[in-house]
Amino acid sequence: LPQVVDHRADGTEGPMRKQGGPLCTAFSFTSALDHAWARWTGAPGFFSVMQVWGRYYHKNEEQAGFANVGEVVSNETDWPYDHNIADTWRNCHGDEKPGEVCGQPVDTAKISELDAKAIAVITKVEVIPASQVDVLKEKLAAGQDVVLQIKMPSLATAGTPGATYLVGNPKKNGKPGPNHAILLSGYAMTPNGTYY
Repeated sequence: LPQVVDHRADGTEGPMRKQGGPLCTAFSFTSALDHAWARWTGAPGFFSVMQVWGRYYHKNEEQAGFANVGEVVSNETDWPYDHNIADTWRNCHGDEKPGEVCGQPVDTAKISELDAKAIAVITKVEVIPASQVDVLKEKLAAGQDVVLQIKMPSLATAGTPGATYLVGNPKKNGKPGPNHAILLSGYAMTPNGTYY
């Protein structure tokens, strides 16, 4: 395997998006689709997060993938991301804050409208256990992005603008941190370990 892989340097990564809500699974999955499109066409896609999220609206990466296999994707400009709408589709759990809206129906008419403007079909999702780090590196070295769901102790921004690092303790009050889905677009093997 090469010592360093960086798909950003290849020009195959799609646009940066501002999440603004608990839709990390849809954002990471859609960004992986943008990259996969670049591997086919030479230019990154710009697929609709709302269309992808509207098919499963749960904070689970595996559901994000499998709920969209066989479905089509369309352009983000046809249904721009709106966290105020997307956040209301989540299932209610009874612990919502006052004024927090959940359990609202997805705009199926809008999804059908976007489906009619399809650009691509999602044909396959491959699941690899996160413990198989060598396989993750092989996929990245072969040019594929990898979506990973992690337990996140805390998140802090440091270094160059936009650079994000995981820091802190893995547990808070004896409980693991929240899940977060991220997109891996490369790695660097260094004497101090491998960084993604």
